[in-house]
Parts: sequence; C-alpha cells; structure tokens
Amino acid sequence: MKKIGTERTNGKLNGHSLIAGGNKMRSVCLWIGIGVLMTGMVAGCAKKTADELYRDGQQAITEKAPGKAAKHFQRLVGRYPEDEWADEALLAWAGIAQARGDSKKAVSIAKRLVEAYPQSALVYKAKIMIANASDDEAGGNLYAELYQEATRATSSPDSLSKAAEIFQAFLDRFPEDERADDTFFALAQVAQNGGDEMKAIGYYEELLDRYPKSEHNYKAQFMIGFIYSESLSDYKKARAAYQKVIDSYPDCDLAKDAQFMIDNMGKSIEELDIFGEKK
Repeated sequence: MKKIGTERTNGKLNGHSLIAGGNKMRSVCLWIGIGVLMTGMVAGCAKKTADELYRDGQQAITEKAPGKAAKHFQRLVGRYPEDEWADEALLAWAGIAQARGDSKKAVSIAKRLVEAYPQSALVYKAKIMIANASDDEAGGNLYAELYQEATRATSSPDSLSKAAEIFQAFLDRFPEDERADDTFFALAQVAQNGGDEMKAIGYYEELLDRYPKSEHNYKAQFMIGFIYSESLSDYKKARAAYQKVIDSYPDCDLAKDAQFMIDNMGKSIEELDIFGEKK
C-alpha cells in the first residue's frame, strides 16, 4: 500500500514523491489557515447591533473618551435610525458636542432629534439644549412652550422629574424672570409631591429669601410648617414655622389654619374636635 509522499523504485525511496507529498500537505495547511483567518476577519467586520453600539458609547463616556463615544452614537443613528436607542444616541451625541464647546453642532443634533422623533420622551431635553444655546428672544419663546409643558407634567406622578428639570433649567437661564418666584413654588410642590420633603423645604426657604414680596410667601411658610409637623414629626420646627405665618402674615387666609395646627400639634384625627362636639 502506498503512503502519501513515498514511493519505492527498485527498493529505494523516491525523493521526488516525498517532496511532492510535502508540498501538498503545506498547501492544505495554508488554505486551512487562510480560511480561519478570513472567518475571523468577517466576524470582526460584522456590524454591531444598536444595543452594542449604545453600550460602547456609554463605556467610552465612562472611560472619558468623548470622541470615541460620539462615533459610536453617530454610527448607531446612521445604521439604525428606527431603533429604540436612536433618540437616546442623538441626545448623548448632542451632549458630547455641547460639553466640548461646539454649541452649533450640539444644536444641530438636538434639532435632528426634535424633527426626526417628535414623539420621543426626550424631546423636551433637546429643546432645553436648543433654548440654552439661543439668544434671549428665541430662547425665551422656546422656554415659554417648555414652561407650559412642565406645568402640565406636574399633574402626573410619572412626569414630576420632567417638570422639575424644565423648571430648574428655566430658572438657570432666566433667574430674573417675573415668573421666577412662581417657578420656585412649583419646584417646591414637585419635590413635596415626589416625596423629597427636605428638598421641598429648601425651595420654599429659597423662595422666601429671594423674593420677600412674592404672593406665594405665606403659603410657602405654611407648607414648611406642614412638612415638619405632618411628614417629619419635628414639632419644634413646625411650631416655629407656623408662628411665622401668624406673625408675618396675620391677615392671610392661612393664619387661622396655622394657629389650629399649633393647638393640635401631634394629635390623632380621633383626638381633634373638628366639629365642636366635645364638651
């Protein structure tokens, strides 16, 4: 039986056959190697999914590589414009441009988000970015729309964070606007409704400090007392806050309520003689 690469002629090993067999083996190995290499190259060149590109972009941000992150987000939007991550990628890309001082590019990308994905929950964030990069007139007009949107958002527990973000952005952009005290009061109520009592107190106190003539001040002072008494059970601070309502705003419609709260501090509903039935 013949073996590959070996033949005998007159009882001697044929050298030419051995060489030819060796060449065949090398050719087979070469083609196998090329096949493995090409398979790896094809796999390496395969398009990444939208999820992968978004994760890569976020990872690049974590690694403080904004340029690399921007490329990942740009690829995602270009390859998968209908994907659920497309609007997120646009906003992240715009934010990178803004952080790098390229306001023109940031606005361009943000406008792209607004126009291409009008139903996106992120549109308001893009509008804030556009408004902040615009002059006072254009920015003011856009913030007027956003302000109305924020006011509507306060009616739903699911959109309180959206309302707070818009109100805060408005204050940062126009701190001297005639609606500034209204906005502080709104922020306090949003925080209170969201369960962040101390943050709410902070907004109420800042309102009182910044705008001593605001029509909201007596309500803000009362709410400070209410949070301390009803949410935090800090009756000492609650009494002091309610007393300020009585002393500073004796003619307001909450002065009697403040006195009632002081007189009944810490009592349960069963202990209160609300209808004057107890003797």
